[in-house]
Amino acid sequence: MRKELIRKSFSNRRNLLNYDDFEKRTKLLIKKTIELITQVQPKCVHCFLPIESKLEINTFPIIEFCLSQDIQVVVPVTNFSDNSMKSANFNFNTPLTVKKYNIPEPTNPNIVNDEIIDFVITPLLAFDLNGFRVGYGKGFYDRTFSFKISNRHSRPLLVGLAHECQLTETFPVASWDVRLDAVITTEKIYRPDTA
Repeated sequence: MRKELIRKSFSNRRNLLNYDDFEKRTKLLIKKTIELITQVQPKCVHCFLPIESKLEINTFPIIEFCLSQDIQVVVPVTNFSDNSMKSANFNFNTPLTVKKYNIPEPTNPNIVNDEIIDFVITPLLAFDLNGFRVGYGKGFYDRTFSFKISNRHSRPLLVGLAHECQLTETFPVASWDVRLDAVITTEKIYRPDTA
């Protein structure tokens, strides 16, 4: 199946999730993500801010945990004119503005060097057992972390958060697609290098 079809199909599938079930599963995902962060002990975590209108997983409890543990948190700042992404410092005093496509971002971003990031939490619509993800199609994460194509085991650790229903069959990938190091679902943590 092509990415465009997967994107449409899985966006619809996520929107059909029962709200109570979605909330229950999200809490389990948050718990598992915090356990992995505790195990890895990163100094800096890049975490997406959820787009509520798209029923993305609420990452604020993960961010709250990181900040309580003195882990620096950075969030994406997107540029749709060149499809680039930078990272900006974030805490709960950071004012947010809802930008294009309802993406919440810091109003006055304090941009940091991506080299300080140890752990990245990415949004996704679908993923396969090889660790490839289907996002919204702009390639922000693929561009930002493209160096991981030639050096899979370099920092940062790229982690997707998903519901089990977002797992799909293997799909065609492009040379610029970056594999995730892990995908956390309610059922398990998928690690393509150990599959």
